[in-house]
Amino acid sequence: MYGKKNLLLKACAFDGELGGESTCKECSNIEADNNFFSLRYPFWYVHRLCIFDSEMTELCRTTLWYSDHVEVCKMQMNGIKALRECNQIRLQGCTIYLPEFG
Repeated sequence: MYGKKNLLLKACAFDGELGGESTCKECSNIEADNNFFSLRYPFWYVHRLCIFDSEMTELCRTTLWYSDHVEVCKMQMNGIKALRECNQIRLQGCTIYLPEFG
């Protein structure tokens, strides 16, 4: 969904082969509710993102990089390196199991 704007992702599974990556890259105004993410680089360069009641497995690497105005509520975060060069990030009620968070 490269470059998409004004998306609602609800009850979706983003999974696949080990080479799969980048669910949303260079996107804006994204709402993700009750989703399952099991691939690398789910959200990169995203402006205005809300994620609710979702899960990111250990295969999710570098989850929220170079993004801003992000709200994450009730998400299970696994994997490695969740945040990098982000601004205006709010995490609420999340379960975080990351060997390296940011």
